[in-house]
Amino acid sequence: MKVPEFLKGVYYGKYQKFVHFFISLVIFLIAQKLFGLEAGLAIAIAIGLLKELFDKFIRKTVFSLPDIAIDILGIFSGLLILILLNLSLANSTSQKLPPPSTNPLTITKTNYKLMQISSPAFQNNQDIPVAYTCDGFNVNPELRFSDIPKDTASLVLLMDDPDIPDFVKEKMNITKFDHWTVFNMPSETTKITRDSTPAGLQGVNSAGQNSYTGPCPPDGKHRYFFKLYAIDNKLNLAAGSTQTQIEQAMQGHILEQAELIGLYERR
Repeated sequence: MKVPEFLKGVYYGKYQKFVHFFISLVIFLIAQKLFGLEAGLAIAIAIGLLKELFDKFIRKTVFSLPDIAIDILGIFSGLLILILLNLSLANSTSQKLPPPSTNPLTITKTNYKLMQISSPAFQNNQDIPVAYTCDGFNVNPELRFSDIPKDTASLVLLMDDPDIPDFVKEKMNITKFDHWTVFNMPSETTKITRDSTPAGLQGVNSAGQNSYTGPCPPDGKHRYFFKLYAIDNKLNLAAGSTQTQIEQAMQGHILEQAELIGLYERR
């Protein structure tokens, strides 16, 4: 397909450096929204390099380090925009959302360095990328665990949405929507990779599935709690157990717990 001359003029003409900068910025912003920050950076850099290789080997132009620098400048300008937006949104979100739900489970021992749960796809109290929701690929994000207590026998991961509206609570006879339930994970687990089935047993979610189901709020912006528990035993429960059953079985056995909150609102 022949490229119109006016597009060639825009892309390779007088303002080509500005155009390259703008394209790199937009590619990064779209990619990070869909796949998360780390993947967004990788995709934007890869596309920038492919563009330079195309120009060198197809259009026979000279490989230009300044052009690559312009692409990278566009990407990191997008990163700066995201940081500023997140700082602004964090302040407004903290005022709009209700306070975190209280957790009825108690920790039996506290003489440990605080366990951590994080994700390269999103920061705590920030938006979950579309790829991990019902509007995207509906796959689980990558999660990372650190500072797990040395006496841990197994790990439990629970993900839920406490912000469901009253009509959903009444229709389904629930107080929160359970999105993901994993228990009896090996104590040495430090990561759950994107779109994977973790080691251990899967419990049932509120959709009736023994698997992950992503955010799909029917109204406004909801909070999604990823809660990690280190416990001193393995739970004598079968696959398909509910979060309520797991929480009851864990009582009195929790060594440490950590929490990651993601936000999502359908557009």
